[in-house]
Amino acid sequence: MIREPNHASTYRRDIDGMRAIAVTLVVLYHGFPDTFTGGYIGVDVFFVIFGFLITKLIFQELESNTFNFKNFYTRRIRRIFPALIIVLYCTFFLGYATMTAEELKNLTGHVKSAVTFLSNFQLRKEIGYFENSAEFKPLLHLWSLAIEEQFYILWPTILYVAFRLESTFHKLILALIILSFAANLSVVNHNPSKAFFYPHTRFWELMVGGIIAWGEVFSSKVQPKELPRIFYNLFFCLAIASLLSATFTLKRSVDYPGWWALIPVISTMTLILTGTKSTFSNRVFENRYIIVLGLISYPLYLWHWPILAFLRLLSPKPSFTLIAASLTVAIILAFATWKLVEIPCRQLTKPRFILPILALPLLALFALGDFTERKEGFKGRTHVADLELEIESIKEPKETRVSDGSCQQF
Repeated sequence: MIREPNHASTYRRDIDGMRAIAVTLVVLYHGFPDTFTGGYIGVDVFFVIFGFLITKLIFQELESNTFNFKNFYTRRIRRIFPALIIVLYCTFFLGYATMTAEELKNLTGHVKSAVTFLSNFQLRKEIGYFENSAEFKPLLHLWSLAIEEQFYILWPTILYVAFRLESTFHKLILALIILSFAANLSVVNHNPSKAFFYPHTRFWELMVGGIIAWGEVFSSKVQPKELPRIFYNLFFCLAIASLLSATFTLKRSVDYPGWWALIPVISTMTLILTGTKSTFSNRVFENRYIIVLGLISYPLYLWHWPILAFLRLLSPKPSFTLIAASLTVAIILAFATWKLVEIPCRQLTKPRFILPILALPLLALFALGDFTERKEGFKGRTHVADLELEIESIKEPKETRVSDGSCQQF
């Protein structure tokens, strides 16, 4: 979900195209889960792309002896925090205006975990007793961003130490992939929610992207003989067909990730390796609308789910038209965020000042969330009593704002 580094020599338009596919799958799944039943695999597509881009950047800088932890994390903060801060504040204040005291209190717990990038652990802890159902949690989708950030913390250090010790990168990465995938298989059958949310059962997907990056950076000198273009076209078509097939056939009831995650992971790996060598890939990913969708994929991912969650809070069974309109609003907000927030932050001539600027609103947001929890969700708000009476009057609350604690896969 993170935009590619600004290096002209490494920029690939097809990567933005892949991000467009990934965010489209996720958005359609969240908007129309009964139709796009397996669209949640879009997150797995994001994981592989993310692992590829970040690992490639680290390898390039290690090779040129320019890698610096401070610069690395500064770039990541500049890319992730601005849009995230805006979405978190908007979500909190919209929750203040529309939620009951208990719902707002629960939301602020999610705000705090989002600020600290621990959303995946928070959601895992809530499974089984949290009273709000999954589709009414406006920040539920940030579990995947938390896993990416946890990967940020560990992966650069592992690669840096391995480089200094002159370790063989591909053997190290392959070993870690096997260990993480084995952990995924060992957990998913008896505790699928743990396998779904925990980082050690998900990191293998990002590391698959890492092994592709190793091949691109360190094996480029070998210049392997290229296959006829017809094979690359065939691989591209098979990868796209696999993603589409999984989108319409996988169900939320399957034990995921497990073996099933191999479908989006291998398909994405195939798309990356195919690259611009496929005529079909070039034609599809040269479309400017697909490229723009890929460019705004991160803010679109951030915006779309809170909008849908609040829609379902206000209208438990929204129509197709309402959902489509909400997703249109999300796209507009995503484009505005990309154009007015992300791009200016990347173009700052003195980026060192961006860190304290971004740190202050995050600290303030965490403090606001903590204060709201201690105030029990501000029960004194004038509209809260009427809202709670309205919810009590609904005959089947489990179909609206209250659930048995079960969690869907996102």
